[in-house]
Amino acid sequence: MIDGAQAKRPLHYFVDCFRLADRCGVLADPDLAIDRMTRLIRTYM
Repeated sequence: MIDGAQAKRPLHYFVDCFRLADRCGVLADPDLAIDRMTRLIRTYM
């Protein structure tokens, strides 16, 4: 994203996107997605 705009989004935005993607079945590699989401959550804590 331009100028690091993704860093300005709150964590719940990414969690909601992850949940919606999971419900829609669009995660090509769910295990990889879980790993990446876990890492993202850890950076916010």
